[in-house]
Amino acid sequence: MSVSMQNHYKTLGLQYGASKDEIKRAFRKLASIYHPDKSTGNEERYKEITQAYSALMKQVQKSPDIVWGPSIHDIMRQQQRMTQEQMRRYSDSLRKQQKAKNFEDILKNI
Repeated sequence: MSVSMQNHYKTLGLQYGASKDEIKRAFRKLASIYHPDKSTGNEERYKEITQAYSALMKQVQKSPDIVWGPSIHDIMRQQQRMTQEQMRRYSDSLRKQQKAKNFEDILKNI
């Protein structure tokens, strides 16, 4: 995460990875406080908030899966785990079959 992105999240009082709705809610809350037309208004702060909101929303629209979705590494790990689980089940079933065959062979020899 770049320093500027980190600053944008900090400007809006959010943690990295906040959802689109959280970003929008934080912006609206701060904009209503710092809007220059309000008695509590601060034009400089309002510009910072607007700039941070704009940058974060552009980032969301460019790559929503990369920013908020699972990473490709997470997906690959999950597929690998599933493959390992499938292999484990297959080897367990083979062992059970092998044990059954051995048991039948033992009974035949008696």
